[in-house]
Amino acid sequence: MVAIPAKLPPSSIGFSFSPGGLLFPYHLGVITGLEHLGRLPDSTHLAGASAGSIAVAGHAAKTPPEQALEGAIRVCEACENEHGGKAVGKLLPLLKIELEKSFRDDAHEIINAREGVVALAHRELFPTNRPVLAT
Repeated sequence: MVAIPAKLPPSSIGFSFSPGGLLFPYHLGVITGLEHLGRLPDSTHLAGASAGSIAVAGHAAKTPPEQALEGAIRVCEACENEHGGKAVGKLLPLLKIELEKSFRDDAHEIINAREGVVALAHRELFPTNRPVLAT
């Protein structure tokens, strides 16, 4: 384990969370652990791609990790029960429903009020297939 100094200057460290839908619960656990240790003040820069971006946005918007995990479980159950275990072509609408349930109406204001940068990356499929990075 790497030793982290007890006191860090503002914005001297940041965290990035990778893509991979199956890593989402892991990302939530890491964020919860870092928060418990006091390592995620609002001055901490955060970045994420795909599932990592959902975890980062949820944390930055003050969405409880338990609520985010419950949403992920609902998405998995819908894929299994309503779509025969297939997510292809179904994931985006399901994610949109869960994100609208999970994020407060003022989530964008909460994220923009943070001292640290929040960078989110994803792949846009429509109308053009292209990578997107938003800060």
